[in-house]
Amino acid sequence: MNKSVQAGLSILALGIAAPLAAQVAMPPLPPAECTGAQGNCAVIGQTTSGNTATVGQNGSGNAADIDQSSVNGDDTATVTQSGSGNLSRVDQRSARGSNTATSTQSGTNSTAFITQAQGAFEDSATITQGTLADTNSATITQNS
Repeated sequence: MNKSVQAGLSILALGIAAPLAAQVAMPPLPPAECTGAQGNCAVIGQTTSGNTATVGQNGSGNAADIDQSSVNGDDTATVTQSGSGNLSRVDQRSARGSNTATSTQSGTNSTAFITQAQGAFEDSATITQGTLADTNSATITQNS
């Protein structure tokens, strides 16, 4: 091929490839709930009744956030984390029904929050943290 045909084909190839390169998807930004997480981050949101959410994380610096809101409740959330510096947050809100939340953390410097609110009754919340984990923090808030 002569040089002018080669140059023309090269320009044509660049013209076709340029729009494709511009369409490369950027990875999504992490959710706000993941801010500060140095390890894995799990964010679950459920809005119908009778939900079950389970998160299991190993290692340090993990974050788990479960939000369940529904009219009839009967939601279950379970978080299990091993390692240090982990964060677990479960928020359950329903007008009726019973909700169950469990957070289990082994290791040190971890924090767990469970909130159950808005008229739900017979809710159950349990936070278990390791016996050598005197630097952990746990908070359960139940409002009916």
